Amino acid sequence: MLLDAFDRGNFSTRWRTYCVGAYLQAHGCDVQYYHLLLTGDEVPGLRLLPRIVRQTFLRLSVEWRAWRARTLCRKADRIVVLNAYTSAWLPRFLATLPNGYVYDTVDFADTEDFIRLHCATGWRGALQRWRMRRNARVFLEYIDHASLVCTNNFHCAQQAEARGKRTHQLIDPIPCDYLTPLDRPTAAPPLTFGWTGHPATNHYMREYLGVFRELADAGLARFEFMEGDRRLAAEAGAAVVPWTVETFKARVPQWHAGIAPLPSHIEFKGKFPGKIVQYMAAGLPSIVTPKGMATHFIRDGETGLYAETSDDWRRCLRYLIEHPDEAQRMGCNARRDFEQRFSLEAQMPAYLRVVLEI
Repeated sequence: MLLDAFDRGNFSTRWRTYCVGAYLQAHGCDVQYYHLLLTGDEVPGLRLLPRIVRQTFLRLSVEWRAWRARTLCRKADRIVVLNAYTSAWLPRFLATLPNGYVYDTVDFADTEDFIRLHCATGWRGALQRWRMRRNARVFLEYIDHASLVCTNNFHCAQQAEARGKRTHQLIDPIPCDYLTPLDRPTAAPPLTFGWTGHPATNHYMREYLGVFRELADAGLARFEFMEGDRRLAAEAGAAVVPWTVETFKARVPQWHAGIAPLPSHIEFKGKFPGKIVQYMAAGLPSIVTPKGMATHFIRDGETGLYAETSDDWRRCLRYLIEHPDEAQRMGCNARRDFEQRFSLEAQMPAYLRVVLEI
């Protein structure tokens, strides 16, 4: 039984639910998916209602669906709960079942960092701050009652281990054949640098937009933001590419490098920039802010480059533009590293072993 309670359009959910499920099925498991969180399209007529009504309905439906899940969970041999931060009573119930449950959680280690980045200050952001801190408390409930905690970042694993829990690291497992690197000659300027991610994280790039614009205006680089905010893209001189599975698989391998900037003023101990693994799968070098898990994925000068300040970003971008052979070399190294360390095929045998041991 795979229970998820996260946005199914989110890539971490896509890899961790459907790719893991397909692997388990291929290795003799009978897999059943159950979504605690419905989408607006799954409820007829819901899209026609006011936004606050839609959100209230979807939040209430999580509790109702969690209650319904009890019957299914009683019949399951193994239960994996993905990114549930609601229904605080549910982990206590699941812990009473013979094999307990595996809690698979992504990117929920730095609550206060995320509050500083995503919540308005003062009374305007009070409700959102309360919700995020409440979710963090429920997150710890799931950690405390789990038989095993799987996570994609070291900081979360350290939190779980400090609470006496057994952990297993599972980087978002992308199949090797999902993205196909292009075999192409060494490029000449302008090179195309791409960013992909959730629209809510677009503003992480804000302090570097001037650098992007400078290089774009000079004709040295093109920038594409997949699911990007149009106003921020305009500031950077970048094109916005709508996200679909088809455009993602077709467009990302055509870039010459991927970018994964984070704000310089936030520590981000546990940030998991999943986009980096996607760039590696496509055979691209990455320019990254060396925080959180980014340094676990990228080796500076071998599979990508580290950039912390605007001057660093300018230097790294210009380096790849002026040395396209180096960009190609780092991209080949990144793809090889992805296949050996981070692909679904590399990670899943160990994952299957620890889950079936419970």
